[in-house]
Amino acid sequence: MPEAEARPQYQRARRDAEKSERRRAILVAAEGLLRAVGFDAFSMGQLARETGLGRSTLYTYFASREEVLLALYVVLRDRWGRTIAQGLVEGMSDSAFVELYLTSMTADPVHLELRARLVTFIDQNVSRERYVESKRQMRDGLAIAGARIEACLDLAPGGGTAVLTSFAALLIGAGMLFSDPDQPDDGLPEDVVEWRNQFSREVVFRAHAPDLLAGIRERAATPRH
Repeated sequence: MPEAEARPQYQRARRDAEKSERRRAILVAAEGLLRAVGFDAFSMGQLARETGLGRSTLYTYFASREEVLLALYVVLRDRWGRTIAQGLVEGMSDSAFVELYLTSMTADPVHLELRARLVTFIDQNVSRERYVESKRQMRDGLAIAGARIEACLDLAPGGGTAVLTSFAALLIGAGMLFSDPDQPDDGLPEDVVEWRNQFSREVVFRAHAPDLLAGIRERAATPRH
């Protein structure tokens, strides 16, 4: 019988730098575990085994499963932010931006699932301190990304943030309303598959995201009375 893979055994972190590195290592392990077992099966017990830490030690860094997932979402969101920033070009067309947003968001299903679960589940099960901290991080991140999008798409101030929030709502909403993972295409009648594919997340997003972008631009150009 093969020996079980040895988990890393950590010494107690005492300095701030050591604690930061420990926290980073926990999140690296959490990402690997989440990708392996999925959102519903992810647990602190499994994470403790993956890291080689006792549960009591793990809870000194994260007070709950949801706090781990929230911190991990921040990591993946920042990673996505760097990816989309690399694709932004001044003077790019609206259609090019729509495609950039869609491909970058759907490239990582774990990031997208955490984003979809953020308000409905994760935020409901973290401390107020972590909640406030994460919302401030999100606000600041949106402001930076939004300003870059405004420059590339010639949008008025605030338009970039409006694009990011409305695009996320459209993409996540379309995924929740029109996807049905319990009924894969295999074995379904061809006409049903063809009809269902008209309402796929990607099709719905590509159809309506340009209208959202045009509406945001139009509202900025319309004088307020």
